[in-house]
Amino acid sequence: MVEKNKLYSIDDIQKGLHNARLLDDDKSDMTIQTFVFEPATRTVHLRFGDGTGPATADKLSTLDLKEFWGKK
Repeated sequence: MVEKNKLYSIDDIQKGLHNARLLDDDKSDMTIQTFVFEPATRTVHLRFGDGTGPATADKLSTLDLKEFWGKK
């Protein structure tokens, strides 16, 4: 459940995405990508699935976009 005015960590958001993933009738669990974008810090946390399970199940990598967009 989302609480108003609560700050959520990247781990909280990843857990929420993992819990909301789609499981089909065959119980296929193959979320192929997940992204969490933080505009204030210009970072993106991401993971692409490797075909062995959902992308939301493992640690996300962090990419600092300031290196691409400049350090404003």
